[in-house]
Amino acid sequence: MLTLVSALIRARQHFAHRPAFFTDDGRQIHWATHCDEVSRLAGALVALGLKPGDRFAILAANSLRQATLIHAGFWMGAVATPINTRLAPTEIAQILDDSQPACIWVGATALPIFDTPELNAWSDRAIDLEDSTGGAMTNSYSALLAPAEPADVFEAGEDSPAILLYTGGTTGRGKGVALSHRNVVSNGLQVGLALSVTGMDRMLHVAPMFHSADLLGTAVTLAGGSHAYLATPTPESFVDALESMKITYTMVPPTILQQVLAHGLLSQRDLTALRIFISGGAHVPLELLQKAQSFLSNGSMVHGFGLTETSPILTMMHYTQVCESQGPDSSALSSVGRPLAGVDTRILDSTDRDVPIGETGELVVRGPNVATEYLDCPEISESAFKNGWFYTGDIGSIDSDGFLSIVDRKKDMIITGGENVYSAEVEAVLRQHPEVSDAAVIGVPDDTYGEAVFAVLVAAGQAAPDIQSVIDFARQRIGGYKIPRQLEFVDELPKSALGKVLKAELRARYGAA
Repeated sequence: MLTLVSALIRARQHFAHRPAFFTDDGRQIHWATHCDEVSRLAGALVALGLKPGDRFAILAANSLRQATLIHAGFWMGAVATPINTRLAPTEIAQILDDSQPACIWVGATALPIFDTPELNAWSDRAIDLEDSTGGAMTNSYSALLAPAEPADVFEAGEDSPAILLYTGGTTGRGKGVALSHRNVVSNGLQVGLALSVTGMDRMLHVAPMFHSADLLGTAVTLAGGSHAYLATPTPESFVDALESMKITYTMVPPTILQQVLAHGLLSQRDLTALRIFISGGAHVPLELLQKAQSFLSNGSMVHGFGLTETSPILTMMHYTQVCESQGPDSSALSSVGRPLAGVDTRILDSTDRDVPIGETGELVVRGPNVATEYLDCPEISESAFKNGWFYTGDIGSIDSDGFLSIVDRKKDMIITGGENVYSAEVEAVLRQHPEVSDAAVIGVPDDTYGEAVFAVLVAAGQAAPDIQSVIDFARQRIGGYKIPRQLEFVDELPKSALGKVLKAELRARYGAA
């Protein structure tokens, strides 16, 4: 069956003495040992009164304990809801009200967030995940695990919910996506096939576990490979772990990749074990991939693209494979790759008709890894999931070789004077200015043109460049109607945990439409 609990049982039966986890203090936890603790923790959840289908929330940094807890949910049928610890207490309270968890497991880093008036109503359901409160909470991981008996395995259906994740909030209030066992396992098989994942692979998890990108580890679990987690990743700790643990497979957001390269941290490192280095979650410039690739003697950079709703990967651009098959100057290197096996893609116009090859429109997808609805959002679900297809909200094009390029988010496209302006195109040009390190472009109301292009920039140095010089720079590279009418420099752009600019915050700040 395509369920995550069957994957755990298979790992215990066939890979009992293989390492399941490497810890930062040098320990190895084998699959047999891990599954024993998972079954006992599942028993603790049952003792707390949880039943199959019930939900439990997690507010914590990445850790082996959090992985064990999520697996315990698979084991006895409850559904984990990992929550973004970077959200405001009000936002966390909204997710708790929406998901109604039976209990909330809280890690040390989240304790200050949880001890706020907005979350007081949930304090009686809180459990200390890391034994870090000295008994201040009624229950803790160790106290519940100690007397627990192994739980019986709950045979979940393939279409039963496996995990509840909330979309990143880049458009405002997040939506709950209940990914089924079929969704997650299918994507694990798809990714495993695309990257030739085996039981010898060791994955370093950098993406936070509340983000769908962490599900890239499913491919490793299915193959009986190993996992390692970074609780609070820094560029230095990431590179140290790559080398010391002989990591073969990892995924990082482009923000960390950029910092690693800017500080020269990959030079003079033994990365011969690293064969798959994925970056994604936000736009990854080709120059960044090329520079990182130069440090990989035995591996390849991979640009992964997907969404929470797709469990998460839809397409992959395998750098070395594309160079070999298409040539080192191929435009496909700037794409997000081809669809994974079993994923169907279409590009539609505003009337839901397929556009010609190479033309832009909205990307719609279907496949066994694609969710079917949002939690308790019937109207939004009806507009996003239609006739078996998921309307992603991404504007893109597909070339004659099947490579997908993402132009922009549909909601981020600006219509000024009747012309379509893709914010991602303008941002890419602005980032080329030698005195600009980052850029975000939004549309703001304009009496004459309907919308005007507004750019929010981060200076590369301590002093911001002359605004007219930036405008002149852009005018030499893009059409006049795409030039920002207003520019403002800020210290930093608001971003999600994976480095995606939170444009909803910028729109609220600058009065955008």
